Amino acid sequence: MGFWAIPRLWPGSTVFILGGGPSLLKVDLSLIHQHRVIGVNQAYTLGPWVDVCWFGDKGWYELQNGKINEYGGLIVTCAYETSLDRRRQRVRYVGRSIPGGIESKSRKFVSWNGNSGASAINLAYWLGAKRVVLIGFDMKLPEDKHNKKAQTHWHNFYEPKWDKRNAILSNPYGRFMRHWPQIARDAKNLGLEILNASEGSALTIFPMVKVEDVCQDL
Repeated sequence: MGFWAIPRLWPGSTVFILGGGPSLLKVDLSLIHQHRVIGVNQAYTLGPWVDVCWFGDKGWYELQNGKINEYGGLIVTCAYETSLDRRRQRVRYVGRSIPGGIESKSRKFVSWNGNSGASAINLAYWLGAKRVVLIGFDMKLPEDKHNKKAQTHWHNFYEPKWDKRNAILSNPYGRFMRHWPQIARDAKNLGLEILNASEGSALTIFPMVKVEDVCQDL
């Protein structure tokens, strides 16, 4: 299976990207049902109005146990192992190129940026986005870090990872945050506007907005 060249399906559009942070539950998502939406990982389950399911982890795909086959939208991944199974005909596979930022030379590649949420911005760029709005990109642990049952995502699909040695929730966000400055620099050079509509987010490198305000201008 070769790489898929991402088509420019949504030229000049505003694209909403749904991450996994619990702040997503505070947003009236009905406001974006008529707009372009990329759902990262489990976000495809929110409804048929999610246009694209994007993931970068083969393990996540395997755990769907076939449920994802009921999803009617486009399914795209940069998880190499997924491309090896030809039974997954609906899954479009693209490669990973530069480790951080936004790949802008080949439509067959994206920058991984250390996690699926950040890499989804590169997908949106290739699809033609002029503006990206992030929802559920909290990029931090809940306040009660010593509670094993603290809510780390808007859904319950993942068990929170626990650091036994320090009796605290494991914190992946130092790694996740590493490439955002390069994403911001590349976005500016490419004319891609990025806004963050994740209430209380630690990702403050982009302007903070409310979804309702963005939608009023569309």
